[in-house]
Order: sequence, then structure tokens, then C-alpha cells
Amino acid sequence: EKKPEDREMPWTIMLSVFKEASFWRFMLFLVLLLGVKLNFTHQFMIMPKYYDRVLGSLSAIGLLNSINPIIIVFGLILMIPILNKFKAFDLIVVGTTISAVSVFTLLVPGKWLTGFGLPIEQGYLVTILAQIGIFAIGELIWSPRLSEYTVTIAPKGREGTYMSLAALPMFIAKPLNGWLSGFLL
Repeated sequence: EKKPEDREMPWTIMLSVFKEASFWRFMLFLVLLLGVKLNFTHQFMIMPKYYDRVLGSLSAIGLLNSINPIIIVFGLILMIPILNKFKAFDLIVVGTTISAVSVFTLLVPGKWLTGFGLPIEQGYLVTILAQIGIFAIGELIWSPRLSEYTVTIAPKGREGTYMSLAALPMFIAKPLNGWLSGFLL
């Protein structure tokens, strides 16, 4: 057990971490992850207003926002045995790509689905449900493996520092998306 006087000071830890090559590779990784975290926070900042505007009285915002966690919980129970067969980094790349491209389903106009006998609002509901479902599938692939990957690449004794840095994209995404959401609305 370390005595209080033997513990490193935060600035000492910071300076030693800055000197590590793995730190800079990890920072690049986190910058790339920022886009997906922006998409994630976008789900809860702007999408409820979008649901309300395009669905009108059909917008059960609470129900729509609960679909993602439901897919994650049940999907993980079913998928963990399969996902454990793959490398963490590979799953992060595949999962974040799936999550990132999910927003493109919203480019499909609801009126295009009227050919299937759906009113425009229900056409938009289908595109919204597709976006939420695709995003959640991507998230259940990559999100649980992020911590594993972070600990794997961290130098011995710096696992806690790297784990705290893994939260950096969300720390940046929330205020950035708060401003961006207000601007877009």
C-alpha cells in the first residue's frame, strides 16, 4: 500500500502520460470516437423535437427514447457469447460505423413509404424506428468493448488515467451538441 507521501501528484501523472506514444494514439482514437458520441447525444437533444415535428400526435417521445436501451439490454444478453469471439478494436470499428451511418435512414422522406399504404407520418415513424434500431445495434457492438480496449492499450499502472480519458469524447460532445442543437433548431 502506498503512503500518501508516496503517491504521484496529478500534474506528475499528466506529464508522464503526455510522454507516452500510446497516449497520442489513444487521443487520435478518441477524436474519431467524438463523431459517434455527437450522434449519441444528438439522439437525446434534438431528436425528441424532430419526433414531435414530423410525427405530430404520434410522437410518443418517451417510448421512442426507450427503444435504444431495450435493444441494448436484450441484445447484449443474446450477443455477448458471439461478440466475445472478436477483438475489441474490430468491434469498436464495426459498431461505431453502424451507429454513425444510422442517421442516413432519416434521409428517406416519409412520403416515399406512402406507396406501401402508410400515411406520411407513419412513413416517418418507420424511418425513425429504423434509425433508432440501427444505432442501437451498432452501440451494443462497440460500447461494451470500449472499456476493455482502453485498459488493454494503457501502460501498466495507468489504466485508471486512460479509463478517465475514455470519457473525454462524451465530455466534449454534450456541451458541443447542446450549442449545435440550439443552432440547428
